[in-house]
Amino acid sequence: GPSGCGKSTLARCLMGLIPHLYNGEISGEVWLNGYRTTDVPMWQLAEKAGMVFQNPAAQMLAPTVEDEIIFGLENLGLARDEIKLRLETALQDFNLTQMRSRNPQTLSGGEQQRLALAAILARQPQALILDEPLSMLDTTAATDLIAYLERFVAGGKSLVMFEHRHEYLDGLPEVDHISLGGNKKETVFQQHESSLPVRANFNLNIEGLHVQLGKKEVIQNLNLSLISGQIVAIVGRNGVGKTTLLRSLAGLQKYSGDVKIITPDGEQHPNFGMVFQNPDLQLFNASVRDELLYRIPDPDIPYFNWLISALGLERYENTPPLLLSEGEKKRVTLGLALMRRPAHGLLLDEPSLGQDIIHKTILIRLLRTLADAGQLVMMTTHDSIERLLIFLGVYLLFLIWARLLAPTAQHIWRLKWLLIFLFAFDWWLISLDHAVLICIRLVLLTGVFALFFSTTNTRELGLALEKLHVPYRYAFSLSLAFQSLGLLDDEWRAIREAQSSRGALPDSSSFWKLVTNVGDLISLTVPAIVLTTKRAWAITEASYARGFDSPHRVSYHTLEFSRLDFLLMAGTTLLLILLFWR
Repeated sequence: GPSGCGKSTLARCLMGLIPHLYNGEISGEVWLNGYRTTDVPMWQLAEKAGMVFQNPAAQMLAPTVEDEIIFGLENLGLARDEIKLRLETALQDFNLTQMRSRNPQTLSGGEQQRLALAAILARQPQALILDEPLSMLDTTAATDLIAYLERFVAGGKSLVMFEHRHEYLDGLPEVDHISLGGNKKETVFQQHESSLPVRANFNLNIEGLHVQLGKKEVIQNLNLSLISGQIVAIVGRNGVGKTTLLRSLAGLQKYSGDVKIITPDGEQHPNFGMVFQNPDLQLFNASVRDELLYRIPDPDIPYFNWLISALGLERYENTPPLLLSEGEKKRVTLGLALMRRPAHGLLLDEPSLGQDIIHKTILIRLLRTLADAGQLVMMTTHDSIERLLIFLGVYLLFLIWARLLAPTAQHIWRLKWLLIFLFAFDWWLISLDHAVLICIRLVLLTGVFALFFSTTNTRELGLALEKLHVPYRYAFSLSLAFQSLGLLDDEWRAIREAQSSRGALPDSSSFWKLVTNVGDLISLTVPAIVLTTKRAWAITEASYARGFDSPHRVSYHTLEFSRLDFLLMAGTTLLLILLFWR
């Protein structure tokens, strides 16, 4: 569901935090492993279920990573040896071994999220409630977590996830999807003409930037030059220093090196607005309106009204910001930075966290407006470039693969433009993660079938299916279907030529014109359906005429497997595993 529809509230109801820790009105009942949540104390519920909250920094309770995990185990009253075993397992499963002595508050957002998950899962709850557990994880960590959760569920346990990044969940078996508030009207972004005056051109020059946190060198000798009017994405895995770089540019982090703004009038000290990854750090006023107008002398009220409308916060103007969802709070902090109208631009640390697709689109348009007004926008995000390179690599292999196939299977080559279209469309509409996953699955799927078509004798296919005890009528029909595939393309071409010759289809009609012109499409489709139906009936007649349904049938040919057959079966099995795994 979209931001603010009640996902986190429902999660707290399932865990029993509502009504135990919250005042308000609640009707209905929630049962957890035989307990009605209103009838038993929280500790008893916590023995049966675990919950990981949306904001990982707010969950850190201990001075070190290993103590964070131990805390929950101690509360279970476990023996020392059992605690030690679970601790080491959790550190290893979530790649936290090297950080065991660090303060949780010094970890990156993604590392804190892994720690929060480790601390709960080490308790081995029977039910797990996760509120956007993937929001701060990079691709590798997110994929590893999904694999872990698959094993968790396979052990007979229950899992409820509240998540925007649903592309990671689409391949999981037996997942029930429940939509909350899916009918909300979309907020439309409109630019306020006088809101963002155009700034003079400038350059941001970074020379020899070096940042050391304790004994760790986070940034070493960074040199970078950027011009105004750009939107720059800083990508990388959790913990590589993305947030540290933004804090340095905002003047919040000590560094060595030179950071300056070069304008036509000379050098200036950078003046950027900063939007933090954790919005709770910036919010403390009694209402959204008070928060945005706090300590702003002579505020521009028309600009304020445009801003809360652009951010989809109008109905929350008089609401305490800390009562909003994480995504809504993130938009409030963006408004804080924009109300101060920073001279040189905006720095955003993971701005898409907690945002649904609609609000991600609004955010992108807003940032584009800032850049068009001469601002410099820098934002951190996970390893999108890596995922883009993955797609390009897969696409190149797909093209090579298609050209190496036998001529009868090279129709797959025509999918190359469809693949690019699907990738661009999924990226624009949903996310880069989703686009890469969809295209990889499509390539694997078409690759499996292309391999099958180009290496399989249809007669031997029928024999193989019979050997697997598939009823003969189905084995025979399937082998005939594969045998007919090569004919369909030739017949489609013949229909098109025949229709063109009688003027029913212009010779110059492109594929796009064909799709958009219903008449042209009908002139090709109707004959194709008629021809296919007639062919199917003719095959049926011929088959029965030759004793297709005889109970005395025996096979003349024998099926012998060669080494190549086994290699191809192994390769196909591997591709299928890659296709459906995770």
